[in-house]
Parts: sequence; C-alpha cells; structure tokens
Amino acid sequence: MVEVQSHGDPHCSIRLASDNQRGARGKAACSVVTTAAIRLLKTRPVSIACCTTPTRPRINKKALLNALESLIYDSGSKQPSSLEQLLIVREKALGPAMPDSAQMRRMALQQVLIALIYDHYVALRRARGLPAVQWTDSLTEALVAIREDGLTAYPPLLGWGLLYYRFARDELEISREQFCEVATVVYRSLTRYQNHALAELEQALAAREMEAVQRRHRIRLYDALPMRVPVRLIGRRDTEQQLATVLADSQPKHVQIIGSAGAGKTSFVQETVRDQINQGGVDHVLWLDRPQSIVDVEAALLTLVCTAAAAFSLTEYLSHYQVIVVLDQIEALSESVGPLQQVLAEIAKSTVYIIGQRYLPLVSARGRVALLPLSREDAAALIEQELRLHYPETRFSKEEVEEIWEHVGGNPARIKAFVQDMHQVFA
Repeated sequence: MVEVQSHGDPHCSIRLASDNQRGARGKAACSVVTTAAIRLLKTRPVSIACCTTPTRPRINKKALLNALESLIYDSGSKQPSSLEQLLIVREKALGPAMPDSAQMRRMALQQVLIALIYDHYVALRRARGLPAVQWTDSLTEALVAIREDGLTAYPPLLGWGLLYYRFARDELEISREQFCEVATVVYRSLTRYQNHALAELEQALAAREMEAVQRRHRIRLYDALPMRVPVRLIGRRDTEQQLATVLADSQPKHVQIIGSAGAGKTSFVQETVRDQINQGGVDHVLWLDRPQSIVDVEAALLTLVCTAAAAFSLTEYLSHYQVIVVLDQIEALSESVGPLQQVLAEIAKSTVYIIGQRYLPLVSARGRVALLPLSREDAAALIEQELRLHYPETRFSKEEVEEIWEHVGGNPARIKAFVQDMHQVFA
C-alpha cells in the first residue's frame, strides 16, 4: 500500500511508504492507475479536482479598514471579514487563550491587528526617546503621550498614534479633533498621516502572514521526513562537505548515498534535506521508503501532479517548483536499473538522493557519497551521548566506553541498539 500525506496545495509535503506485505490486489490497482497516469503525464497535464488549493484571502486597505472599524462599531453584518481566513488569524483562534465562541475568528483578527498597532507604535516612540505607552494608561496619561508625539512633529509617529488611540484604546473616546488639538497638528495632515500608517499596517500584516505561511510550509515539509525532530550527526562533517561538493558538481543533482546497514544513511540524508528546507526555496519533499518496484516510484511521482492547484504535466511541475526526491533503501530496485534510469530522466530538474547499501550504475546519478564506520573518537562521542540518554543517573568511565566500542565498533545503529539494551546484555 502506498500511503500519501497530502495538504492540498502545490507546496505540500508528501511521505510515501511501501508496504512489504502488499497483496496482489493492491499491486494490480496501483499498476493500473500508474501505468495510465504516467503515460498521460508524459503527454499532457493531469488535473484532479480534489487537489485544488483554497483561495487565500487578499489583504487590502478596504478589508483592513473594515476590520479596524469593527473594533469600535458593531456593523451588525453577519458577513465575516475576509481577513478572518488569514493563517495568523486561524492560528490565533485555535490558541488556548481564546474563548470558545462563535466569534473566535473575529476576536482573533482584532487581537492580531491591535498587537501589530501597539508594537509598531511603541517601537516608533522608543526610537524617538519616548517611553512605551501602557494598556493601563488613563485618559490623562494618554493625552500626555499624544502631546509628546506632537512635539516630535514626526508624521509616522502621529499616524500610528492615531491608529492606536482610535482603535486599540477606543474606550478612552479620544476624537480626531481632540487628538489634533493635543498634538497641535492640522486635521488634513493627520488624515494623510493615518492613511500612510494604514498602508504600513497593511504591509506589516502581509509580512506577518507570509512568516506564518512559510512556517507552516516548513512544518509540512518536515512531515515528509522520517523524523520531524532533528537528529544530531556525529562524525559526519567531512561527509557533509563531500556531499556539498558532489551536489555542486553534479548535473542533474542526483546523488547516491551508500553504506552498510546501520551506517546512518537515512539520518544523514534526513538532516541534509532538513538543512535545505531551513535555507528556504524548497517547495516539495517526496520521501519514498523501501520501494518494491518502479511502479511504486512512478505512483509517488504522480502525487506531485495530483497536489498541484493547476493542471501540470510532471515536467511542467518540476520546472515550476523546487522538488527534493528521496528513494530510501532501494535494494529491491537493484535489478531494475534501466527502468529506474528512465524515471530519473523524467525528474532531471529535481534534487534526488538515492539511498542503498551498494552503488548502482545509473547514468544520471554517478555522484556518490559513502558513509563509513565512525572513527574511534567519534564512536566514543556517540556512545557517551547514548549513555547519557538512557542512563542519565549513571556515570561511565572512559574504560567502559572503550569496552563498548570494542564490542560494536563504529556502526551507529549497532552502538545505539547495544547501549539501549546494555542492561540486558550484562544481566
């Protein structure tokens, strides 16, 4: 069975795993779908209705002003603001501090806007050597702060100050006319300052939304990895540099990662991909574990097109998006080098990591990086790390660490398994 984890947009991450116990019925179904689909992918775009992407809300001045006005006026409209669909608003609404209410989205949007206004206003005051305003300030204290803003004659500060006292502190009931009088600013000028502040607020909201979208995107990409939690690699610095060199020199960027069982190949590639995700620019990660046939690989590639919001052929999709493909533990494909090479030719624009115990004669993946057993020093460091993890209350001598190394050598998986079960070994 092929398991697909899809999030419904062209930037979603997908993790697929082949089931070694898959039945004949499952194989037949997968083969029928893939054979037809791959033939279509090579000739024309394929679009699947269930994989459409919801329209993202547009941030504009009108929607922003309407949302701000709702802070001080009850419009009575049952139509929610389009800004309530923003990711930062939805995340805020799901927070533990939000009450269980039918108006959660509306309240969350208001809190997001108020926080943006307050933070920006306070930052501008501090930049001018003025103290931060407090939510508990009385009307008298608020008027003092407005007078201080007016003395600076700094338009951005006056514009953001008006937003703050008009929308965030509306209970003080400071009118525009009173604000102008206290700050000694002309009404028309203040209107111009407010419009400029609104434009900056729109940009700040868009930037905050972009941060949230990128954060969610990284999380989705992490979901495609075998482990979402980073793994600390010990003794692989030189190997990392070697891989960087091979990737820089390879075209296409298809690399074979080889090594004995338990050498840490999967963890090594996982952390390499994680670094690439953190650096940005990765749109999609597809991790295929233990593919049993070329059909498995083709079916996995089909999901790339299925998750696209528009109709794409596979070649078109890979031209639009930066995709990382990992074929992990491909021993079952060792007798299918020719068909595998044909598949790799279809994804020549993607970065591909091929993980196995031995090198395969693939034309597009001649670059290789071998993971060797850890040196004595690095193995000792890994042993000490595992001992602290499993036996935190026990201190082990260097001689005991040396003895463990003599038992298991420099294979990371053997080290971890031995230390974990050490109490049984010496029982």
